[in-house]
Amino acid sequence: TVWQVRFKLYDRRWHAMSTKQHDLEYAKQAACEIYDEARFRERYGLAPTRRKFHAIAEVTVKDLTAEIKAGIKPSTNSDYIRVINKYFVPFFGERYLENITDKHISEFEIWRNTLMKRAPVVSTLATHASAWNRIVSTAVQRGWISSNVPIPKISRRGGKGKSRPAFTEKEITFL
Repeated sequence: TVWQVRFKLYDRRWHAMSTKQHDLEYAKQAACEIYDEARFRERYGLAPTRRKFHAIAEVTVKDLTAEIKAGIKPSTNSDYIRVINKYFVPFFGERYLENITDKHISEFEIWRNTLMKRAPVVSTLATHASAWNRIVSTAVQRGWISSNVPIPKISRRGGKGKSRPAFTEKEITFL
């Protein structure tokens, strides 16, 4: 129902996008603007198209699910999927990955801690940071963002985890 544009860049690959226009004249103008922006982005080492965070996260979750089905780190990958869906997508979903700054990361960490109702321990922060790195590496591997674009990292500093104390006699009896 809307016009599409398809073009080649210097990478000799076809790129296709929607003009989001129903009228042909408007679609022609939109196509020219899309092409000009893609050439500009290519010239500065950026990916020709931009993807919002939630789209990149969705592909990452599909990759992680495929790894779980193949038996590759099912427990760890399940944790990554949970972190992506519960924390990253609700907060960063509508932003572009290359536009996320250290300020956004600081706001996210405050928001996450409020949502968790406690300060996360080191192991939790390590899981969050690894899930974040997985999203960034998916974007780089798929060509959705250049490896030259600086993406801030999520902090791994936190309080030390506490082990559960030994079972009491009453708990042992109950078990």
